[in-house]
Parts: sequence; C-alpha cells; structure tokens
Amino acid sequence: NTIDNITKQSGGYENYTPTISTNLEIGVTYPFTVSRSTSANKALRVVYIDWNEDGDFNDSMETVRTETAGRALSWSDSLTVPAFAKLGATVMRVAITQGSQASDPCANTFGEYEDYRIYITSDETPPVITLIGADTIRVEQGNTFTDPGATAKDNLSGNLTSRIKVTNQ
Repeated sequence: NTIDNITKQSGGYENYTPTISTNLEIGVTYPFTVSRSTSANKALRVVYIDWNEDGDFNDSMETVRTETAGRALSWSDSLTVPAFAKLGATVMRVAITQGSQASDPCANTFGEYEDYRIYITSDETPPVITLIGADTIRVEQGNTFTDPGATAKDNLSGNLTSRIKVTNQ
C-alpha cells in the first residue's frame, strides 16, 4: 500500500489512475506524506477519497485530511479507511493550492491536483489478544490457579475483551 510519485508541477491536473494504485483495507490507519520542492509560497494540501464510489468528492467525510496553509516542504498525517467505505476501485485525489485558497475538490484554480487509483479491501486484520501477567507462570501441584486474564482489540470492533471465552482442558 504505497504510492510514491514525484511529479513536476504542471499547474493543473494529472490522472495517474491507470498507472499508479494501492490497496487500502477497511479499518486500517495509513500514514502519508505530501511533499513539494519549494517553500517560496504558502500552500494548502488536501487529500480526498471517493469512499462511496459515486464519482465525486462532495459527500460527507470524503475530504479526508486538510493541512493548515503554510510554507512547509512536506506535510505528514494519517487516514483511517472507514467501515462504510465501498469495496472495490475508487479514486484518491491529492490537491495542493497556492496560499490559503479554498480547495474545491472539483475546481482547481491555483494549484496541482493528482488522482490515484485506490482499491478498498475488506477487513482482514485479525483481532489482537494480549495475555496479562508474566510470560511464565508456575503453579505448585494442589494449589489453585487464577488466570490473570487477557485483553482483545480489533481495528474495527474496538475492545473485544468481554467476548473472550476461557475453557478448561
């Protein structure tokens, strides 16, 4: 799940959907960095993703992250694929506009917009179970053992600890 694309500013729009793509899994958080080669002017960077695959970026939560306008050469943040994202092929738009110009996802006036193909995949990250206590437990014969327990967390369902079932062998 990597897009690493260095482009020369063309002052408009570049469509990389036929050639550059990545997979994003529902419920997983991904870091990203958007860089530029000069800090001569203030810039505003925005990441959009068409989560419902309706061909626009105007729906709720499709403006995924917005940078505060500034002169930084790079901007790093992260995004989490929401549970409501439609599975399959969609588009991520990365926009950079000059100064503090409002970034309209469908009307570039003062910057560079680039589109990339994103494939949304189902949640395949298993829950994580963490045992509580020492990694080695010694119990003398005839004494009672008290299980110190465990915790369970899932990237989509959150805390699953109450659903852990312990059985005797």
